[in-house]
Amino acid sequence: MRAMRYVLFTLMLGGLALAAAPPADPWYVDDEQFNKNMTARLSKLAKKNECLRPSDLRARLKPKGCLVALTAPSDKAMTPEEVYKKAKPSVFVVGSVLRSEKERRKWEDGRQATAWALTADGVLVTNWHVLEKSGKERFGVANAAGEVFPIIDVLGGDPDADVAIIRVKGENFVPLPLGGDEPVGSWVGTLSHPGGQLFTFTQGHVTRYTREQQDGKKPAHWLSMSADYAVGSSGAPILNKYGAVIGMAAMTVTVESDADEEIPKTRRRRQDDPPMPKPEMPKDAEKLRPQVQMVTKLAVPARVIRELVCGEPAEKPGKEQP
Repeated sequence: MRAMRYVLFTLMLGGLALAAAPPADPWYVDDEQFNKNMTARLSKLAKKNECLRPSDLRARLKPKGCLVALTAPSDKAMTPEEVYKKAKPSVFVVGSVLRSEKERRKWEDGRQATAWALTADGVLVTNWHVLEKSGKERFGVANAAGEVFPIIDVLGGDPDADVAIIRVKGENFVPLPLGGDEPVGSWVGTLSHPGGQLFTFTQGHVTRYTREQQDGKKPAHWLSMSADYAVGSSGAPILNKYGAVIGMAAMTVTVESDADEEIPKTRRRRQDDPPMPKPEMPKDAEKLRPQVQMVTKLAVPARVIRELVCGEPAEKPGKEQP
């Protein structure tokens, strides 16, 4: 009887200990150390000419499609925590290095953006504008574990749609599936590197879909959503509750209003554009400075990416309202 009581007491203590167990420690990202590691490793790759040369990058950065095998999306809904955990191995920091003008033997770090894995054998997706003004830079990507892989090819893309499909040297990547259009109001999450704050996960909702026609360009389709991002997030995946990519971060639109204006102004910015110069104004005219009212986020819809890698969209775009 005493032995039985002892067993029951032990089980009760074990249950209490299990219930009181603290959650697993979060991943504390050291941005400075991560960037130092990436610059050092990418510089070694560039020195050995493993990264795509600037002249080859410019030559291969041409509008075209490419056929790849896609990962099938899941039909199991996940919590935001699960979406983040699943996406983290598939999201990369895009970085570049270039030779120092003062000391040619040294390499300096350049720009920073985001990319995500489309296939297990190294096909990644990012924005066209990330590579378009590359100059003399050599590019590579780093995963959350700090491993660095050189960009070795540009397989295709579309400058009007702001999509670039690249290949990196490596294998056994964790690809993200492509999803379809989500209804307005649907939950979304994005994992990116805004302002150098690496692997930041934000959440929001689809707010609308838009179509625009600019002179000399084919019609562009955009997904608007409220998950926050900023410079450094170019190329970030926009994820649905199944962990599938339904869009890719491309630009922000700032809505401003002057005190004397009835119609707000809007300013569009790609995520690696240089800072806007502040207008010169009299010291006593601070009240006339435009006030930011809202910042909306525009993403490339997944259907545009699917058209580039499959040859045709997953479904026809919805009808436009008069």
